[in-house]
Amino acid sequence: MLTEVLADLDVSPEESELYELLLQSGPLQAGKLANRLGCPRSSLYGVLSKLEEKGLVNQSLHQGVKVFAAQDPATVLFLFQQRIDKLKTAQTSYKKLLPELLSQTSSHFSAPRYQVYEGGEGLKS
Repeated sequence: MLTEVLADLDVSPEESELYELLLQSGPLQAGKLANRLGCPRSSLYGVLSKLEEKGLVNQSLHQGVKVFAAQDPATVLFLFQQRIDKLKTAQTSYKKLLPELLSQTSSHFSAPRYQVYEGGEGLKS
């Protein structure tokens, strides 16, 4: 379930699995994470880096060793809100641009005189 939700934030299944593991286990060193996931540490650092960029994981030093921890699950709601705000801004910008685009292209397009529908789905349409 979490994997599907995070996919809407462009989080890969591997990233989602790692995030969920960190949520359940608490902060862990990269070696312990690699052992639990059964993957090489070298691959793990790339996934951790992507999760850090997305704001889902942070790293800190504990007695000179890097430790990785999941951000609070409420962060995901914040990330969704950021995505919504960004889309609303883009939509508003496009609405302002649309009249100009329509005025430039309206002479190039003509309305179809007829449409052909095929098969059962076409008949329903």
